[in-house]
Amino acid sequence: MTDTSGVLSSSLDRPRARALYASPIEVDGQRFVLLRDPLGVLPEGFAISAALYGVLACCDGTETLEGIQAGLVSMLGTFVSQSEVEAAVAELRRHGLIEGAEVAALVEDRLRAYRSAPRPASHAGAVYPTDRAELAKYLDAMLDRDLRDLAPEVSLRCLIAPHIDLERGADAYGDAYALARRDLDADTFIVLGVCHAPSQHPYVLTAQPFDTPLGEAEVDRDVLDRLAAALGTDGFADELLHAQEHSIEFQVVFIKHLFPQARVVPILCSQMDDHEWEGPPQARDLAAEIHAVLDDPSRNAVVVAGVDLSHVGPEFGHDGPAGDAEKAWAGDVDRAVLRSALAGNARGVLEASAKRNAAGEDANVCGRSALHLAALAVAPCMGTVLRLGQAPTPDGASVVGFAAAAIWERQD
Repeated sequence: MTDTSGVLSSSLDRPRARALYASPIEVDGQRFVLLRDPLGVLPEGFAISAALYGVLACCDGTETLEGIQAGLVSMLGTFVSQSEVEAAVAELRRHGLIEGAEVAALVEDRLRAYRSAPRPASHAGAVYPTDRAELAKYLDAMLDRDLRDLAPEVSLRCLIAPHIDLERGADAYGDAYALARRDLDADTFIVLGVCHAPSQHPYVLTAQPFDTPLGEAEVDRDVLDRLAAALGTDGFADELLHAQEHSIEFQVVFIKHLFPQARVVPILCSQMDDHEWEGPPQARDLAAEIHAVLDDPSRNAVVVAGVDLSHVGPEFGHDGPAGDAEKAWAGDVDRAVLRSALAGNARGVLEASAKRNAAGEDANVCGRSALHLAALAVAPCMGTVLRLGQAPTPDGASVVGFAAAAIWERQD
């Protein structure tokens, strides 16, 4: 069951905007805002006028219609009537942009549909080939590389791989999964992904198998049940967010290619507030259960963290473009985050990712929550970085950091 308490808290008097991705666009000289819905209630390509989006931005669930009117007048510097605000909110509600019982019913319908079939390969065709043979050839080319040897006594507990698109992250994906092909003999992969959309709870589970062009990747239900018990009633509250999230999907494609019979346990990790140094309250119980699964002699389990690291530049809220100095600073942050993760220092992961530059901007390390959980789950440990990389965004003004790394148990 989904938790609809947040949805129903939006009222006619105090409307709350739904959690949506917004991107400004211009069409024939007119400004619009393109909205993307992580729950799939809105159709693809749904856009509203910039003026209507201004009203939506004022709907935070605490302001009355009168308060929204006052905010708009202050923001625009011109008079906006109460009737105009009421008409705009009514239109937003009609389009499913405001939380309420109608949207909750649509979300429930979407969730039932999601649970009725395997989780679709939502990025096939856009990020990787849809044809089985073509995909296998594409992945094999990526995995064809020389690797450094690890010590013979090393037993891998965690693999860190990117979730950037496969083209820009090819070398890091190749290093991570070529190592997995050579040094892993696993039948259960606990995959920690990043939940890019806002979620009600810090960790999000799903029981649906993952469809891929290579066949379905089944879920290890025994392990899933153990982890769900550690989370209590919250583990599946945001399950629908799995439907379009790519951070786990990309890992499952490689896992299915290399370990066709293996099962997965998908866990999305939501973003955390800065200075939340101990992580979410559920983190230690969940990590302890993951650790117990890794130690269980009846199965061969490993953790995969599908994470990217720093995100710097205008696309990620920074004032200026990511030049050489900004890239160097972001790289230093990424190295500090990885040092803590490889050492099993969960608090250090959070502290390193929260460091700010001279302008007071942070590095937007999107994988911090997943790496924090991984560090808790596999400690005591040590490891090595296989590759550290950065890739520009399409406009070249911003840059994303990512890495491939391996972590194994430390014998004290």
